[in-house]
Amino acid sequence: SEILGRESIGTGVVGFNFTDDPLSLKDYIKVDIAISAGKIVLSNNCTGILMSTTVAKTYSIQRGIENKAEFRPNEHDILSDVMANYGINVMLVKIRALTNELYYANLVLRRGDDLLNLDVKPSDAIAIASRFKSPAYVSNDLLARMGQNVC
Repeated sequence: SEILGRESIGTGVVGFNFTDDPLSLKDYIKVDIAISAGKIVLSNNCTGILMSTTVAKTYSIQRGIENKAEFRPNEHDILSDVMANYGINVMLVKIRALTNELYYANLVLRRGDDLLNLDVKPSDAIAIASRFKSPAYVSNDLLARMGQNVC
C-alpha cells in the first residue's frame, strides 16, 4: 500500500495527502453491506453495487458481520487481532473508483492521533472493517454510474 506521507504532520496525521482528507465524506454516501452468492452488495436505499469476489472472501465478510470466529482464524481475523492488540482502529472504508473492471478502495486506520490511509482491495477492506463494525462509503459518482435496483 502506498503511504502518502511518512511523518506526523501537525495533527498527528500519517498517510495524509493535503489534497484529499482521508476522513472527508464529501461526495461519498454510506452504504449497507450484504453478501449474496459470491457477491458483495453495497447499497443505499434500493440502489446498490454488486461486486464479484471469491467465495472465501464473501464467507470471511459474512463471518465478520456476524461477529463469529472460526476455530482456525483466517487472514482477516489475524490482522484484526493484531490491529486491536496494538490499539489500531478502522475508521472507515471508502470505495472510490472503478477502472478497467477493478474497484478501488481505501481503508482508513487510526491509532491515537495518527491516521493511515491505505489503498486496499475492496473485499479485504470490507472484511477487515466488518470485524470492527466500521462504516463503508461509496463515491456518489460510482453509485450513480454502477448502481442498480437491488430491492
